[in-house]
Amino acid sequence: MTAQGTALLVRWATRWDREPAIQLMAALADQHEVSTDLDTLREAFEFALRNPEEYRFAFAERDRQIIGMAALHRSYTSWHGRLRGTIEDVYVVEEARRSGAATALFEFLHGEARRRGYWSLSLDVLESNESARAFYERFGMKNSGYLVYEMELGTEEG
Repeated sequence: MTAQGTALLVRWATRWDREPAIQLMAALADQHEVSTDLDTLREAFEFALRNPEEYRFAFAERDRQIIGMAALHRSYTSWHGRLRGTIEDVYVVEEARRSGAATALFEFLHGEARRRGYWSLSLDVLESNESARAFYERFGMKNSGYLVYEMELGTEEG
């Protein structure tokens, strides 16, 4: 890892970022104890490349090394009749944590959400991840009071 004083760049993903992106997504899945495979992660990255208005990855890099990522996902809120954004897949490699990479990624996606005219910006965070919760609260985010429920639908038909 290089010195933390070197310039940090945050930018949108390109097709040349495929393999580093997949490695970061795999590390994030491992951290969350989610079982996945590289083909699925590869397809997720390809989906983002094909649909940048719907889902887009941003990367933080230092000295041409990708050290972090986050994604912005678009959705719609019927209560406000406007588009909204969700930040997903936030991950910074361990040796680059507390280097400003997560802050730069958050600020980059926040700016993009404002540029797109989104009504709000949200994200999911594990209740037990107190450091991440404190990090997001420093930006003015707050617990919405909603619990996230999820159901896997699989690929079965009928």
